Amino acid sequence: MFAIKGGTIYTATNGIIKDGVILVKDNKIQDVGERISIPEGYRIINAEGNSVIPGLIDAHTHIGVLPEGLLSLEQDNNEMTDPITPHMRVIDSIDPFDPIFEEVMQAGITTVMIAPGSANAIGGQCSVVKTFGKTVEEMLMVEDAGMKFALGENPKRVYGSQKKMPMTRMGVAAMIRETLHKANNYEIRKEESRSREEKCFKETDFKLEALHNVLHGKVKARIHCHKANDIMTAIRIAEEFDLDITLEHCTEGYKIVSEIAKRRIPVVLSPLMNPRSKPETRYRSLEIAGIMANNGVLTVISTDGISLATRWLALNAGVCVSYGMKEEDALKAVTINAATVLGIADRVGSIEKGKEADIVIMKGHPLEARTKVGSVIAGGKIKYHKAENMPGQEEQE
Repeated sequence: MFAIKGGTIYTATNGIIKDGVILVKDNKIQDVGERISIPEGYRIINAEGNSVIPGLIDAHTHIGVLPEGLLSLEQDNNEMTDPITPHMRVIDSIDPFDPIFEEVMQAGITTVMIAPGSANAIGGQCSVVKTFGKTVEEMLMVEDAGMKFALGENPKRVYGSQKKMPMTRMGVAAMIRETLHKANNYEIRKEESRSREEKCFKETDFKLEALHNVLHGKVKARIHCHKANDIMTAIRIAEEFDLDITLEHCTEGYKIVSEIAKRRIPVVLSPLMNPRSKPETRYRSLEIAGIMANNGVLTVISTDGISLATRWLALNAGVCVSYGMKEEDALKAVTINAATVLGIADRVGSIEKGKEADIVIMKGHPLEARTKVGSVIAGGKIKYHKAENMPGQEEQE
């Protein structure tokens, strides 16, 4: 049991509380507010003069499956032998001992979604994990957090170089449609088999089984798309098959923001600060986050990180403020909005009574480049503390 006392609390959902108190018990936020009595026996963490924020959430990464500095030796995020691999599960590639997890946790990022790469038209199952733990099972928050789809250059490049389908945008979209049709028909045959009271369904297909939750709207189709025409293809396919989707990257989304906004589709923008390394990122704009949020689109800022890029999640959000995004929206984009898109907003993403106590104490404004993390609290424990980054001493009461 402990209390975080003083500091400016950025709740992400209920405004800013100055000189507030947060009570934590059994890894839950017991209470938060301005004038809260601290019960006897609570350890006090003095956060006076500091910012207190929810643990940051990166909603699209590849950390733990694509190790920094070893890209050619340990590439475990793309199965580049088949463009349709929905039965792949990213948890089978995650290395919990990759040092990147500790490094991003020390930057205040307590939760990430790890996705397969975008080499395949359908790449496999994404998962949401905490950034600490010795096994995937210990880290895991949501095992089936979405199915990765990819449109555009990446599948074209990978399979075009092999002189096989898909070599064009038409081919990518066609393979996705064909697979979804097959999965729908597979579901119908299974249901007919049950209605005839057959004891077993003899045509088990792991690829098509893996799409069950996508077809029934139980998990999101997370569709990699950069160009405006690819974004519209994603929307077209989603409407054809009644899919619940997110637009991942959405680089040219600002060109068709009205189409996205009227359909109330969430966007996960990334990467925002990387070089324009391929033709479909040519028209990248740092103004996109502000444009999306200002038009009512549920906007998430991510890093698409494979390494230390993930560490700079808050900096990405801060840069978006410099280019027209409201400060409040930018903080939400890396906390509660990210949690909402990942389906974990009932657990994390804001400092609210009853939620898990993922809390970060920082010296400086949360979105400023010079700000340093002093303490990271998660799982009911202080996971990281660096006294020189956080004025004030812990006390016993």
